[in-house]
Amino acid sequence: MRGVLARHEGRLCTACLAMEINVSLQQARDVVARLIPSEGFAVLPVSCGRCGRQTDALCTIPHAA
Repeated sequence: MRGVLARHEGRLCTACLAMEINVSLQQARDVVARLIPSEGFAVLPVSCGRCGRQTDALCTIPHAA
């Protein structure tokens, strides 16, 4: 998933994530829900790196040192 996000400035809205990984919107939402507890991922109110919409997007965040 980090590779997909890295191609888009580290942030993708759920709709663009669905298109990038070729799944339904609901499946992309499920992916996001499973990733959120993982270290290095967060949903933040930013612009999507693919479509540019200002919305909640799955983002990569730096690991805590």
